[in-house]
Amino acid sequence: MALDSRDISSQVSGHDLRHRAGRPAELVLFLSPPIKDEFDGLARVVVGVPPDPGPAAAAFLSAINAGELERNTLARYDLLDGGHTR
Repeated sequence: MALDSRDISSQVSGHDLRHRAGRPAELVLFLSPPIKDEFDGLARVVVGVPPDPGPAAAAFLSAINAGELERNTLARYDLLDGGHTR
């Protein structure tokens, strides 16, 4: 196992792999007590990239017929009394 091109496998005492739906997986490394000045601070490394909703949203919106949407929305009787639809 390498970190910044340095072998740290002898300094790792364990790991925890977590994954939640719709999120990238996270691997947490537990390090043995470090040798003085060996590591400074903590690092969080996430492997994977969350999906970009932009292309899917653009495809969805481009498929909407604005005129048909307006006609169907204005034809709904449950929305007539609020005046917000128009």
